Amino acid sequence: MYRETQQIPQLRAASMVTPVEEFTEIIRMYSDEYRNYNGGPVKCIHMHNSFAKYVSNVVKKFDSTATEIPLENEPLLRKICRVDSLDPKNMKLKWAILKQNILAIDGTPVRPRVMDPQFYMNQYEPRSVNYDKVDAEESLARRRLQESWKHFDRSTKRPNSSDIPSTSGPSPKINKWDFDGIKKAQEQQDKEDQEAAENQKPEVLNFEQSENKEENQPSSKRQKIDPENELCILCRENDRSHAFLHGSLESDDASAHLVACEQCALKWQWATKGCPYCRKPCVNILRILK
Repeated sequence: MYRETQQIPQLRAASMVTPVEEFTEIIRMYSDEYRNYNGGPVKCIHMHNSFAKYVSNVVKKFDSTATEIPLENEPLLRKICRVDSLDPKNMKLKWAILKQNILAIDGTPVRPRVMDPQFYMNQYEPRSVNYDKVDAEESLARRRLQESWKHFDRSTKRPNSSDIPSTSGPSPKINKWDFDGIKKAQEQQDKEDQEAAENQKPEVLNFEQSENKEENQPSSKRQKIDPENELCILCRENDRSHAFLHGSLESDDASAHLVACEQCALKWQWATKGCPYCRKPCVNILRILK
C-alpha cells in the first residue's frame, strides 16, 4: 500500500516504470521493444521515446514553426496531457507530462502528480521586477560613488574659492546621493500634482479653440518634435541644466552629456543604469553654469 511517508525513488532513464493505461497503446505502436505490450513495467527511456515519436507524428500535421498545437482532434494525447493545447518544444513540460502518467518507479508505487493548469502558461513567464531591490542597489551604488569622489577630492589639490564662478541666487540643496529620499520626495510631489489635477474643474473649449488646438498648445509641447531644442530628454518639459559625467576619466575622451534637468538628473538611476543618453557608466552628475 502506498504511504505518504514512503520515499519516492529517483526517476532515471533506466528505471522500470509502470505507466497509466492510456500509455499502453502509445508504447505498443511506437516502441520496437514492446510491440506486444499489454501493460506492466517498461524502461523509462522506452516510455519517453514512444511518447516523443507520438507527439512528433502529431506535430507533422501542423506548421513546423508552431509553438502551440490544438489537441481537439487528438483525444488520446489530450487525455494524457490533460490540456487543450500543447507546446511540442517545451522540454520541461514533456517530462512533467510523463511524471503525471507514471504509477510506479522500480516497483515502488507513486501517486500520479496532477499539474496545475497554470503550469502550462506560467512556466516560462519572466519573473516580476523587484523594484525595492532595484532601488536599494541604486542607493548602494550611489553611496559607493560618493565615497570614491570624497577620496578623490581629498587626494587632489582644490582650487581657490575665488576661481569658482558664483551662481545667481541661492538654490535649494538636494543631496544627489540620497536616491531613496529623492524617490520619496518625487512620489509625494506626484501625488500632490495628481490630487490637484483631480480637483481642478475641466475647462470647456469652444469650437474655435478645438479648431486651433495645435496652435494653442504651450511652447514646451510644440518643442517636443524639434530635434534641436534644449529640453530635458527625460521629462521633455524643463530646460537642460545637468550633465552625466562618464566614467572614463583616465582616457583622452572624458566627456559628459548635457541632457537632463535637475529633477530628472537626480531621479535617474545613473549609478547603475549609466547615462540616459548613451548608457555609458557615470561617476557623477554636473550642474552646468551658463
